[in-house]
Amino acid sequence: MAFSEAHIDHAVLNSFLYAIAGTCVTLILGTMASYVLSRLNFKWNGFIYIYFILGLMIPVFSLIIPISRMIGSFSGFNNYLVMIILYGTFELPLTIFLITGYMKGIHKEIDESAVMDGCGPFRFLFRILAPLAMPAISTAGILAFFSIYNDLMWNVILITDRNMYNISMALMSFVGERGAAQMGPTFASISLTIIPTVVVYLLFQEKVEGGLSSGAVKA
Repeated sequence: MAFSEAHIDHAVLNSFLYAIAGTCVTLILGTMASYVLSRLNFKWNGFIYIYFILGLMIPVFSLIIPISRMIGSFSGFNNYLVMIILYGTFELPLTIFLITGYMKGIHKEIDESAVMDGCGPFRFLFRILAPLAMPAISTAGILAFFSIYNDLMWNVILITDRNMYNISMALMSFVGERGAAQMGPTFASISLTIIPTVVVYLLFQEKVEGGLSSGAVKA
């Protein structure tokens, strides 16, 4: 029943698509922004960093109406690309906070050595600095992945096509009109959806814990 009524298998694939693609977007943008904020010195550096961090303090519920109206203005409902960009954008503040704090703890003598060897900015970032900051990048990636994977709010607001439901939306299929839930199929579906997240966490557990602890020391 979990497969026939709620299409849990399809919902799991959608959740993985949103989570993986959204995490890639936020890690690429967040890593590049963190490089600029942590390694380059310019006038508005501190202001831009605070601007990003303010994203952690603004309640996401206060943005529901303006964002939904903006997306509706260009008919962006039921669109995979819009959802991926939205998820990636909302995970940026925490990603930038974690990676920037870690990169600031990496000695800048590495930058000078790279410049003397003829290393350009992009090559230095992705070949030298990013591997050194991998504990923080991995931590930010795992936190973003789970946040997107378990999302319900934006899926409820921006998705009406049943084929695009994520796991949280699919589980709501077992709730009746008067709030009566079908407990058997619901718990079966929950078990099926928890397994992938447990596997992902077990695979990356050491990176998450190591990134949090080392990031705290370096910050």
